[in-house]
Amino acid sequence: MHNRSHDYYPLLELTRWVKKMSAINLASALLLITDTAARPDTDLSRLIHAMLKAIGLPAEQVNLLCGTAMDDPALTRAIKDAQPKLLFIAGEQSAQRLLKKNLPLQTLREQAHVVGDQATPALVTCDPAYLLTHPQEKKRVFIELQHLRVCLENAVKE
Repeated sequence: MHNRSHDYYPLLELTRWVKKMSAINLASALLLITDTAARPDTDLSRLIHAMLKAIGLPAEQVNLLCGTAMDDPALTRAIKDAQPKLLFIAGEQSAQRLLKKNLPLQTLREQAHVVGDQATPALVTCDPAYLLTHPQEKKRVFIELQHLRVCLENAVKE
């Protein structure tokens, strides 16, 4: 008797590979800018990895910058060099600097933005370090992450 499940194994592997490559392509199109530097193997770095994994992005492939650790010219240059399709700005200080708007974080989170000469689309959320002390915000951030995923998919298609 012939086992048909073996006939479909290469197709299953190809499907997994395509999904993985798609996730890597999306991840490399994103630049995450935070207010707080995430050192390896800390609660903060694990949280950032979990946030990205929740929307199917391999954290190792996402470009990550600490916006508060750089002066404006260096931050602008880093964004230009990364050539992201989408910015995800996590934190009030980084958001205010990049958007050149002195508005509260809650206001900045409620709208889409564009940054720089390249008019790179940007979304704003709270700094992941804030989530460590305010877990009640996780649900709202998860909704923002889902929105980020949709925006990222659309940006990569263009």
